[in-house]
Amino acid sequence: MTKQPVLSIGDFTQMSTLSAQTLRYYHLQGLLVPAEVDENTGYRGYTFDQIHHALLIVALRRAAVSIRDIRVILNAPDLLPGVLSEHQAMLDRQRSHEDRAMAEAWQLAKGWPIADVRDRDPGTAITRRIPGEEVEPDDPLPQRIRTEAYALQRELVDAGVETTGLPWCRYALQTPEDKAKIVMPQGPDWIVAVDLSRPEDATHPLPSSHALHSCSNRRELVVHLPAKPTMVAYAAAIENLTKTCRDQDLVPDFNQLRYGLAHTHIELALAVTPLDQIDPADPV
Repeated sequence: MTKQPVLSIGDFTQMSTLSAQTLRYYHLQGLLVPAEVDENTGYRGYTFDQIHHALLIVALRRAAVSIRDIRVILNAPDLLPGVLSEHQAMLDRQRSHEDRAMAEAWQLAKGWPIADVRDRDPGTAITRRIPGEEVEPDDPLPQRIRTEAYALQRELVDAGVETTGLPWCRYALQTPEDKAKIVMPQGPDWIVAVDLSRPEDATHPLPSSHALHSCSNRRELVVHLPAKPTMVAYAAAIENLTKTCRDQDLVPDFNQLRYGLAHTHIELALAVTPLDQIDPADPV
């Protein structure tokens, strides 16, 4: 069998686009071992067949595939499609996270939208308590809570009950026992709720594990958040609502802070009372 001609390091760097320093590193990592090394000079030589491996390594590194995964691929080429699929999924998740972060950064750079003032009429809501769970830094509103709220709305509609508005949720903070859960890892319980179009529908046969909640007329400040707000977006919205309350002489009730759950966005609604309507004898 004719021995393949050996390319000099200079020729191989031109054909592979890899620098001599990078080739030395890949040699040490065992990814691209020279066909021969001159015992006297230490110069490395490569064959034409190794250009394919070199170009594959270049493509994988440009795609941010790790050295460890490249080693796996070179040792077992049949695994290449699977490794690439996993890597693509990881990159998609990373890009999604970065896109959300950039969207929030631009939102903060432009200034948060002005909080809308909304007056709500008295009404009745059907509620259900959901055990709390530890929230993720990138999603202060667990997906399970959204799912439970949508499920409650669907149960009511299937039962022939007419609902109105968005399903919503809030932390359960009505009792000292509820508030004590704030310091626990899973946090406080959640209340998911759906407003009824007609209060008389509360006498209709309703789904199990529910409670009735009577809502008095109230004023709310509402800020729109992305469908999956991060803690940064949530904190910025709270800061905006707090500043609006201060600027407009409104007293907030953070125990009544609730999330309106649209599929495309979230409405963060804070119940407020004009300062001149607060009885000085009442605790604020």
